[in-house]
Amino acid sequence: MKLKTNLGIAFLCFVLAVGAIFVFKINDINAVASKPVTKEEIKQNLKQLGQIRKETRENIKVVAKIDKMGVTNEEFLARKVWLQILAAQNGDKSPTNKDVMNSILRDKVLEAEAARRNLTASVDETKVYLNELRKYQDQSNGTITGREMIQNFAEGLGITEDQYWNEWAVPYYQKELSRAKVAKAIAQEVQPLPNEDSEAYSKRQKEYFEKVVKDLIDKAKVEILDDSIN
Repeated sequence: MKLKTNLGIAFLCFVLAVGAIFVFKINDINAVASKPVTKEEIKQNLKQLGQIRKETRENIKVVAKIDKMGVTNEEFLARKVWLQILAAQNGDKSPTNKDVMNSILRDKVLEAEAARRNLTASVDETKVYLNELRKYQDQSNGTITGREMIQNFAEGLGITEDQYWNEWAVPYYQKELSRAKVAKAIAQEVQPLPNEDSEAYSKRQKEYFEKVVKDLIDKAKVEILDDSIN
């Protein structure tokens, strides 16, 4: 079963292959899809996205709890913006706050399961992974390279490109790697049947994985601490 990680890889794919740009309003955090634009417009919007993250981080607070795990306003905002991007790209309706919490809930229960199985990614292996990703940042979507996009996002955050890769990105990708490791471990609990082709085997692995995730979600206790995300 080939398993995908979530936000980190998705963000890199966005950086390297986005075909449209989005206008972010700092006050109401609305993402509005528009036609393909210039490199300078892309840079400006990424700086603005970085500023959103910076401003939120400066006023960090826990807005929800999933079992014993806190969900910060920064986590919620980042996920909401990302889901808005995906929805706009796919022509889907904008996600509700409930959609955002459900997405975060899925990740949190997988991170907790990774910890329970001693599969949490270390900082060192996360940095090795990030160094591999950096090798691809000079690829372009035809308008702008990944390096240029990350540089402008980092500028909005008020940090350097090296600080982005060596400090800021580490905890996010560490969680992502942990989810990928536990997902792989869960999928490998399914044994292939005699004469079963790879497609059928992969399908059974995916179905089993989704069942395990659903069970974890059903057992989780979610507590909303801030009415603004209801």
